[in-house]
Amino acid sequence: MIYHSKELTLTVRPDDIIEISTHVDFKGSYSLDALEENLTLLKKAIAGKKRATLLYFPDVYVKKEVLKEYANSDIYTVASALLAKSFASKLVGNLFLSLSGRFNEKLKDRPTKVFTDKEAAIKWLLEQLAKVK
Repeated sequence: MIYHSKELTLTVRPDDIIEISTHVDFKGSYSLDALEENLTLLKKAIAGKKRATLLYFPDVYVKKEVLKEYANSDIYTVASALLAKSFASKLVGNLFLSLSGRFNEKLKDRPTKVFTDKEAAIKWLLEQLAKVK
């Protein structure tokens, strides 16, 4: 199943991993205005199941306020792998991790890791899913 918002594309894979990437037609930077729509789609994609997320970090700047709001959301997944394609996106991923831990106590218990290799990220997510099933 694939879901689209103005900013994001969410693809629910058969192995219970939700791939989250920037929508192909989206130009600009992520905003607080689109946050509610994105979180609503994520809840729909999770559909009450134990799922993990593979998040492709964009190479564009993401405001700290936007990252903080995502970190504070009440949406729960088993684990999250952040896929960084560049040094800049790896910095964004590490910033997200530090904000997540500081602002949301629930996320401290959720495994989250930054990867540069998609296959390694998927393998790790499948291991995390296996632990809770």
